[in-house]
Amino acid sequence: VVLNRGTNQIRFYDPQGKHLLTTGGSGSGPGEYQMMQGMYWMPGDSLLVADRVGRYTVIAPDGQPASFYTLWIGSARPLRVG
Repeated sequence: VVLNRGTNQIRFYDPQGKHLLTTGGSGSGPGEYQMMQGMYWMPGDSLLVADRVGRYTVIAPDGQPASFYTLWIGSARPLRVG
């Protein structure tokens, strides 16, 4: 799995290096990112992807967005889970 900050995409490859799928892209909608910051493995082979505006996306093992979270720490903005 490769996180491409230039295109805000996540690219999945098999062990031999064959490209399997690409997900994500620039934007503010579900499964889109603004300035990706990191990617973290989670239990069950899911990924947690963080972007710079406080959004977190859980990516299921099939590469599809499974859930979304927005966290604002130290701000009056609400915590959105959904």
